[in-house]
Amino acid sequence: MARREGLTEIHICKAVAEMNVGLFDANLGAGLFKKRIAIPGQGKRAGWRSLLGFQKGKKAFFLYLFAKNSCDNIEPDETKALKRLAKYYLTLEPDEIEAALQCGELLEVNCIEKET
Repeated sequence: MARREGLTEIHICKAVAEMNVGLFDANLGAGLFKKRIAIPGQGKRAGWRSLLGFQKGKKAFFLYLFAKNSCDNIEPDETKALKRLAKYYLTLEPDEIEAALQCGELLEVNCIEKET
């Protein structure tokens, strides 16, 4: 869905950079954060909503993305499940992350390369 909607790695990197300086919409607990991402030409208000497992300066896992016009919010049981998923991903060791990347469970975005 993200690619079909026009979300690019540059959008992802910008969102993570903003979060690293404290710009996010909500800390939902257990490492789960809500972050709005602007749709080009439409701004953040009408843009995407993302839910991430996040540790400042260390790890960011985009877990769920939805357009504001398709869904106002997610249900409490979905939030609970996403908190468990965030906690799981945030506790992964580097070798476990590498294994998840190798089998296609995760996709990596290298923001350092995007900045140069």
